[in-house]
Amino acid sequence: MSIVRWLHISDLHYGYNSYSTTEMRTSMLKTLPDFFGVSKPEYLFITGDLRYGKECKKGFPAEISTDIKRLMESCRISPENTHIVMGNHDVVQDFGRNAVAPLLRQDYEANGCLNDEHMRTLKLSHHGFNEIYESICDRKPVTYHTVFRKKNFNIICLNTAFASSGDNAEEGKLIVGMELVQKALKDIGDTSKPCIALAHHGFSSLSLKERKQLKIKLQECGVILYLCGHEHQADCREVSERHNKQPLIECVCGTGMDKLSDKQPATMVVFFGELNTIENSGFIRALEWIPSDLAWMPYRSISYKQTGIEDGRYYFPSPPRQKTITVDQRNEAMAKYREYLSIMCGEIPLDGMPADGKVGDKSIELEKMFIPTRFMADEEDSWKNFTLPLLPSFSSMSYFSYKEFIDRIEEIKNLSSIIIQPI
Repeated sequence: MSIVRWLHISDLHYGYNSYSTTEMRTSMLKTLPDFFGVSKPEYLFITGDLRYGKECKKGFPAEISTDIKRLMESCRISPENTHIVMGNHDVVQDFGRNAVAPLLRQDYEANGCLNDEHMRTLKLSHHGFNEIYESICDRKPVTYHTVFRKKNFNIICLNTAFASSGDNAEEGKLIVGMELVQKALKDIGDTSKPCIALAHHGFSSLSLKERKQLKIKLQECGVILYLCGHEHQADCREVSERHNKQPLIECVCGTGMDKLSDKQPATMVVFFGELNTIENSGFIRALEWIPSDLAWMPYRSISYKQTGIEDGRYYFPSPPRQKTITVDQRNEAMAKYREYLSIMCGEIPLDGMPADGKVGDKSIELEKMFIPTRFMADEEDSWKNFTLPLLPSFSSMSYFSYKEFIDRIEEIKNLSSIIIQPI
């Protein structure tokens, strides 16, 4: 089939338990499959952080495997079509790893080589994840990066967490090891087929050097979508390095935890994706768990910023933007701009000015503002007051407009300077 459909979830963080997270996971199993109708996903992509490492320091809660298998069964997704990548919470953060991981990254940045002894030490902390991966996917995991070749497309699974030490200071410093990536991508074969890449970390978590190199390499291999998690803030955005290639779209989903900083209950965003492998186009449908309603709803902001429509869909490639503006659109925009200026800048309040009680609480349109009729001529020896009736050809009205004053400025040219007093 030329149409491929998948469900993308991330950052489930089993082991972190609260009322809202329990309700969210229960609803994910019971009601989420109903959203797909007859167009059920064929693939399940999980981009890391199955557990909450701070609570589950050694093992993985048993309900991870049980719940994911129930979700697979309700969506009729086979273990063969289930793909999981490791997150930073999925590795055992012990003293040895936390000491070795920064050294590995430093050596790699300095000489471009991955220290074999350090790599063996870090690999020891993968055993818990490997066990649960094999339980769910019914196959042994690959330690680093691997390619799964399907009939009409390819799946690239990247391990962005193998050099993670779980420290926030590592953000923007993580590595994937471009030699390891290069070795894995040799298995792609036909680069004309579209590819979907899976990773836990987004590009912003990687070092600047590897960030750029990885984008270029993925685009050369035909990667259209880079699905990830970790950021706890759902988004879809173009991150291309090669603009003459198919655009590369980074899709971030997940959460599964309460927002501890502002004591907000857990929200979660999952993605349902559809790809036409012939046209290399499709969409991401985002669904958000709303804890106050105990329900899944379209995640509207992800679509609104792209199309202005709040249906929770992000299209790739992005719909072409309108390049020309019609006369009617220009006139409409100018009319709205003038209206804005009139509202924001069209009046001046008189409160605080030396004005009598009748007008002091009013706002006056700028067009109706008048210059007072009282002037003072600055002379060396004295001050002289001039009032309107003393000036020739003016009427005896109390005030006259600014335009009238400018038109008749010649009539008062004998004044060396003019000071306008407020009304």
